[in-house]
Amino acid sequence: TLNAGTVGGGTCLNSGYVGKATVSITGGTIQGQFLLSDNYSLSSDHCYFTMTGGTIDNTNLGAIGASSYPRLKANGGAIYMEDPNGTVEISAGTIQNCTGSTLGGAVYMTNGTFTLSGTGKIQDCIATSDGGAVYLGGGTANVNGGSLGDSGHPNKANRGAGIFLGSGTLSVTSGSIG
Repeated sequence: TLNAGTVGGGTCLNSGYVGKATVSITGGTIQGQFLLSDNYSLSSDHCYFTMTGGTIDNTNLGAIGASSYPRLKANGGAIYMEDPNGTVEISAGTIQNCTGSTLGGAVYMTNGTFTLSGTGKIQDCIATSDGGAVYLGGGTANVNGGSLGDSGHPNKANRGAGIFLGSGTLSVTSGSIG
């Protein structure tokens, strides 16, 4: 079990830009908020988050400024990605119990590609505004399997309890958005 308030990453390039943050989760139980940022425009220098197993359970994750396990960002209860070409892929594992986010109860992305497939799940996450499970400002959201909540474990938001997509393309070929 990894207990951390915020886990962040990126590479400071010579020009002062930040890029190439990569996170891969294959198992275990994690409590924390992952911050991935890339303000560099090269398509090869962007952030990747992949989850092929394990659990991110943020039941006890604190608010910004909390004394125990605080978050650094108000958006994205588990994943905060600020990248014009970022990629989040969840094919297995569970993200759950993310609360207190304004945008994106579990996942916040400014732009890029979000893909849920296989047996991946996002459940019991709450955003006070948009995107109970996922907030994607612009880009492509693919649901090719997995689950974005169900009647027993719903995600909640004022708009888009499953996915809020500001602009772009939503493709659902299988899986469920509950």
